[in-house]
Amino acid sequence: MRVLLAGASGALGTSVLASLLAHGHTVIVVAGRAGEYAQLQERSQAAELSQTAQHPVMEHVANLDDRGAFLASLDGLGADAVISLHGADNELHPGFRSAQSLNRVRMEGTSTLLAATRILGASRFVGASSFEGYGLRDHGDIELAESAPFGVDDGPRATATQTALLSAEQQVRAFGGTVLRLGYVYATEASSIPPVCSTWSGSLPVIYADDAALGFTLALEAPGAEISSARSGPGPVYNLAAPAPATWTLLQQLQARANGFPEPIALPAAVLRAISPNAGRLIAETSMRLTSASAMEALGWSAAHPTLESAFLPANTATLVGAPA
Repeated sequence: MRVLLAGASGALGTSVLASLLAHGHTVIVVAGRAGEYAQLQERSQAAELSQTAQHPVMEHVANLDDRGAFLASLDGLGADAVISLHGADNELHPGFRSAQSLNRVRMEGTSTLLAATRILGASRFVGASSFEGYGLRDHGDIELAESAPFGVDDGPRATATQTALLSAEQQVRAFGGTVLRLGYVYATEASSIPPVCSTWSGSLPVIYADDAALGFTLALEAPGAEISSARSGPGPVYNLAAPAPATWTLLQQLQARANGFPEPIALPAAVLRAISPNAGRLIAETSMRLTSASAMEALGWSAAHPTLESAFLPANTATLVGAPA
């Protein structure tokens, strides 16, 4: 298939690109500036990119924020499918206002990309969403399925991020597309190590970037995934997370040891919430488990890295001797 890929920066984008190429698809990467794909390729450690270099990769330079100009730029371009990764952004925004730009892209960018799907003549659309939509709070030991309240159930009111995720999902599913709700996406490479909480040990749903990428490829290729496919109700939504949740502290400790950083700074929950109200909720208040049973059954997906250790230890055994359990 010929796939338009939007939001391809970062570890998830690199892995999705590699997965698509490895499965024989042609990829059109939406880039905000010329040469962005080349930088993405240079940063990538994924073997698939070099092994599948014979597959065509196009770079389409356009600004998604300018809806009219973006759609006009697609004139004469065709694609079979569109993938949007904006919903799964993992950047730790210190305050709620700092997430406004991302949330706008989640809502307005999704609308623009759905319009682009029609212009391109594409018949499939897969959009990324995030576990954050379930609410950054302590959910206990219950495994949340896709039927759990999403985008609304976060105490007295939903946050702007939850509202944006719900809006994006509703648009995609009403269009007939597929939504993948990802756990916290991580890779073995990190550019820095954020602080951890010294007074909270809740677990988070996590997923290795390559495992998430396979989910997008499988969702794209799934029988009956066409937008025009006859179905009753909206398009499907699937959770994607490793079977074993993990604490934020363990993730950052493994990242630090694998990448040669000092151990993460540990701060009390009250301090984290004071200096970073938004990110502090994730680090110091959230405990959540997701079940991926629906994706396993419908897409044939499974996590090749079911635990954090299975991702970090094989390549970094010497570095990570004595890693915390």
